[in-house]
Amino acid sequence: MQETTYFDFSRFLTVLRRRQWILYSSVAAILIFTIIFVMLTPKVYQATTKILITPRKYSLGVERMWTEDEKTIANEIEMLTSSSFIHRVFERLKKENPDLPILKKPSPVYELMKNYSVMPVGKSNVIRITFHSNYPQEAAIVANAIANTAVEFSLEFEKNEITQVKRFLEEQIPKAEERLKKAEIALEEYKKKSGIISISEHVKSITNEMTNFNDIYNRALVEYSSKQVELNALKTKLDNIKENLSSQIVEVTGRYINDLRDKLVSLERDLTLYEIEGLPQNHPKIVEIKKDIEDLKKKLKDEISNFTADTLGLSDPISITGNLIDRIMETEIDLLVLKTRKEVLENMREKYLKKIKALPEKETRLAELQREYDMASDIYKLLTEKYEEFKIEEARKVGNVRVIEYAETPSFPVKPKKKLSFALAFIGGIILGIIGITLVELIDTTVKDEADIEEITDIPVIGIIPHLENHKKGNGVLSITEKLIVHYKPQSSISEAYKTLRANLDFIGTPDKGEGHTYLITSAIPQEGKSTISANLAISTAQTDNKTLIIDADLRYPMIHRIFEMEHTEGLSEYLIGKLSIEKVIRDCDIKNLWILPSGTVPPNPAELLAKDKFKKLINTLMKRFDYIFIDSPPVIFSDTRYLVSHIKNVLLVTRAGLAKKEIVIKALNTLENIGSPPEGIVLNDVEYGGTHYHYYYPYYGYSKREEKQ
Repeated sequence: MQETTYFDFSRFLTVLRRRQWILYSSVAAILIFTIIFVMLTPKVYQATTKILITPRKYSLGVERMWTEDEKTIANEIEMLTSSSFIHRVFERLKKENPDLPILKKPSPVYELMKNYSVMPVGKSNVIRITFHSNYPQEAAIVANAIANTAVEFSLEFEKNEITQVKRFLEEQIPKAEERLKKAEIALEEYKKKSGIISISEHVKSITNEMTNFNDIYNRALVEYSSKQVELNALKTKLDNIKENLSSQIVEVTGRYINDLRDKLVSLERDLTLYEIEGLPQNHPKIVEIKKDIEDLKKKLKDEISNFTADTLGLSDPISITGNLIDRIMETEIDLLVLKTRKEVLENMREKYLKKIKALPEKETRLAELQREYDMASDIYKLLTEKYEEFKIEEARKVGNVRVIEYAETPSFPVKPKKKLSFALAFIGGIILGIIGITLVELIDTTVKDEADIEEITDIPVIGIIPHLENHKKGNGVLSITEKLIVHYKPQSSISEAYKTLRANLDFIGTPDKGEGHTYLITSAIPQEGKSTISANLAISTAQTDNKTLIIDADLRYPMIHRIFEMEHTEGLSEYLIGKLSIEKVIRDCDIKNLWILPSGTVPPNPAELLAKDKFKKLINTLMKRFDYIFIDSPPVIFSDTRYLVSHIKNVLLVTRAGLAKKEIVIKALNTLENIGSPPEGIVLNDVEYGGTHYHYYYPYYGYSKREEKQ
């Protein structure tokens, strides 16, 4: 069966508590760095203006295929970010605001391009222009200058087309006027000469038809000529951007586009014939054919846009002139439609001329002069109307770009964002701290809690002694109150931990009848607190009215006499060498039911003394006199312990959290097992408050750190 792995959140919290100084240091360091960064970083102010891109409001002949180009916004953005446009903004600023700080930098044009951005507002025709500067007034001035330059650029672009068509009309109007005068004079002279003032109804009917036809025909000629002028103007603009590009664009086509174009030409031809027949605009045939033409124009629009993008790509400079390219293709199709219309009308014109020739000669001549006059009058009227339209457009001085919202001087900087920076710094500090804690935990192989013990051995942890929040003396030594906390603070949480350990000892080993419990307490390395645990465990046992004895068998570095603050010149060493009897070396204590056998004088050969059978006999004798015997042994690394454990069945191994490495504890366990005396249990000492397992004692018993210090 596969073992299920899961994330132990409580252990994670334990690690955080134990290494919280790393977390605090990380957060503090990053916050300090962020504060310095925020203080030293120059303030950046943002000014925003908005411009509206509108479709063209005038026509250069026939109705355009579509009134709004979907690429207009994208092309306008490309134009606003082009180098040539930025140079125009730079020139404008030099002229209007020469004292701006940005103009005094080594590369002002580069600074302009770097510090401003252009973005569309949703799916609307509005473009947002944003500029950043270290000076609030400069940010607003430059943003507004960019917007105004965009308006001027658009105006120049639109006026250029209008001007060229207007110039063409200016050339044609005098000619039409001269033609009208000549036709008028010829008509009057013929009336006087022939004496014919009116025309018969039949001739008048044919003449009216011819006049109506001429009106359609003349309009077609004017629109065709205007469209040619417009196409030439667009190609000229395109040539100014990139040489020879217009000729390439003209040749761009596709099979499907050609088919749509041919269908459009056919529909326009049919529409022209219906108009010549005199069908009204609301006639079902006219309405239907116009709807088909509109649908076909929409398809052509989509195909031209897609074909242009796929064929020409979107790389500079074509990306800036995409709108212009599509307009050229659109105008070419319009021109083709007008050409077809003109050809149809020219063919029909021959039929009308034949009808005119079949009329009486004098009336026919009068009809011809009248028709010539009407035609000249219509052409002159049409040209003057168009001319006035373009004069009005030119005078308006309005392009397809206008400012709808000017930038105001910002009151607050947008960078550095203090709240966001501090929030990110705090979160980053926590993340970095957790990473640091993880690395330290990976590097630190010391035993820190019960979970670490469970990783290396199956021997149970029978006691967890929490870290002592102590008050040390001036020389750094613990006071006797802190050493013997079970005696002086029996209600403290640490005393409760010793009581729990004492209770667990009753389940370890069963002594022979008439003998007391005997425990040897050792550790893997020195300074793990085994002597303090031995003393407090013995006191806890004595408090239950059990006769208890502590034997200090650490003849190398004895500590029991120091903990109880007594002399040790007469003790275990003197007994083992036969100098003193057992009664002479066992001492009474101020604590009821507790006796102490100190180490005595430190001998030169402690291992040899403990190896004697006399020590074993001593233990056997004392087991009959005391209910509990606790032997404070040297660490396992010394040979003394090996002799001691051969005489004692119950061995307890003390490990101080954060001191002994796991490999050393494992080595100590293996050593004891090889001797034949594996530990009955492990006591984990000096566990930080809130650690695994022991943090439950505090709330349950209602003890606090304050109680420990009383």
